[in-house]
Amino acid sequence: MQMNPYFRAGALAPLLLGAAACAHAQDAGLHAAFEAAWQRQPAQQAQAARQAELDAKLRAAGALTPAPASVSVSQRTDQIGSKLGQREAEVEFDVPLWLPGQKGRERALARAEGGVYAAAQRLAQWRLAGELRQAYWQARIDADEHALAVQRSASARALAADVARRVKAGELARVDANRATGEEQGAR
Repeated sequence: MQMNPYFRAGALAPLLLGAAACAHAQDAGLHAAFEAAWQRQPAQQAQAARQAELDAKLRAAGALTPAPASVSVSQRTDQIGSKLGQREAEVEFDVPLWLPGQKGRERALARAEGGVYAAAQRLAQWRLAGELRQAYWQARIDADEHALAVQRSASARALAADVARRVKAGELARVDANRATGEEQGAR
């Protein structure tokens, strides 16, 4: 299930507004909000572990052997059954070897995985930055629309009071007072 991007941006709006209110400049506020939001992202929190994994893969691809060497020891005797005194001991050394070209391919694969991971991190950062910018501008639009509505309501209230005064004085008809009162209620 994919989350609506406006919902995610709306969820980030309080963080963004708090950071923007404390900042002196728009870009500094957005940058601080981005840094705070990025530190809370799962992609950022898992970055150290993922980078360590990629480094380990790169080190393993550069190793002398593709896997660690191993030693095994086994011993057999026939004392339980025939009592002939036969004993046998085996010591086995296992050293895996790289196939021709395998080491270079493993190293190239580890580097490619690192590049893909870095690109995914940058993509996640760009997406988060876009969501923050969207939330920032939506908050600015909402604040401007609210200020405009407050101003419109105040103007309508002043007009209704002025029309009511003029109706009382006999300069205007009662219809004008009703129209001004309706405009005031609509603005509220």
